[in-house]
Amino acid sequence: TGAVVLSLDQLRAACSPHGDEADQAATPDAVRALHTAITEHLAARRSVLVDSTNAVRAHRLALLDLARPFRALSAALVLWPPLRECLDRNDQRDASPGECGFPRRVPPETITLMHDQITRDLPTLHTEGWDRITMLEDAAR
Repeated sequence: TGAVVLSLDQLRAACSPHGDEADQAATPDAVRALHTAITEHLAARRSVLVDSTNAVRAHRLALLDLARPFRALSAALVLWPPLRECLDRNDQRDASPGECGFPRRVPPETITLMHDQITRDLPTLHTEGWDRITMLEDAAR
């Protein structure tokens, strides 16, 4: 059987009163829904794939904390394109705010910060407790 894929963007859209994945105000509810769904699927002994940036170490550690009681194998798949590619892709997103008030395009400084966080954390990612780490630096090509 395949893994259940849980996307933070899709959960954000589901939690948004506007049905919009760009609705950042829905993020806290979406994260709670994500953690609940992870726990439920792991309790049912299903494999779970979490589709989320997780640039912040504390967010990654929270996922590991959810997996630990179920003795679930944890794997980090690091998609790490160059910063310029991330910025170029973001420039292709719609810059006009949706009904929720947020645009799909992310501020460039946010992308730069997240890329910097991931880059900074890469040398110590192995110390976080992942059972397996796979790096895909050139995944988009």
